[in-house]
Amino acid sequence: MSRSPKNPSLGRSAARRRTGRGLVALVGAAGLWGGAAASAVAVPPDTSHLRFSFEHVEQDVGECVGVAFPVHHDGTTNVRFQTRTRAGGLDYFSLRYNTHDVYTNLATGESFTAREVVREADARVTDNGDGTITAVYTATVTVTVHTPSGALFGVDSGRVVGTVHLAVNDPADPDDDTVVSDEQSEPTGVSRLGGFDLCSVAVTLLG
Repeated sequence: MSRSPKNPSLGRSAARRRTGRGLVALVGAAGLWGGAAASAVAVPPDTSHLRFSFEHVEQDVGECVGVAFPVHHDGTTNVRFQTRTRAGGLDYFSLRYNTHDVYTNLATGESFTAREVVREADARVTDNGDGTITAVYTATVTVTVHTPSGALFGVDSGRVVGTVHLAVNDPADPDDDTVVSDEQSEPTGVSRLGGFDLCSVAVTLLG
């Protein structure tokens, strides 16, 4: 299993962008909404939250099978989705997704931690007048890994700008929107981990 900012959008469904009910993808626009033209009656954003946790031994789910010791994974994920209707009735989607993962060598009890923060937000949404809309969005992801002693082991951070073209289909049912195309810029950022490869890091820090 690996994590890498090479494709920080992690997939982007039409329903997620239109309703803020799906999962993952990335960046913020602090101030992006605040300066927007407003309608006569402000519409509060539709915000929802999701939290879940899990645990397993990586080898039990087919990961790190070449690692000589059992790698226990204890993870927690928090997600916030938000859809804000701006002038013209167009919906702007944003998301913040963060994970906290603890990996433990069950033979020694030593652990290291990994944190991932993903942000995405629409910067511009256009009604094309032909039953389709186009949204330009920015996405970022940052992964940090700390050693068993708490020292910083490494950081990967990446950013992309994307353009998604959607067929609206039934305007009354945003969940039936379909993605016509979704293109992203080449990612920019820094990589001290070279892409987070769990099994390699586990051997280095816990072996």
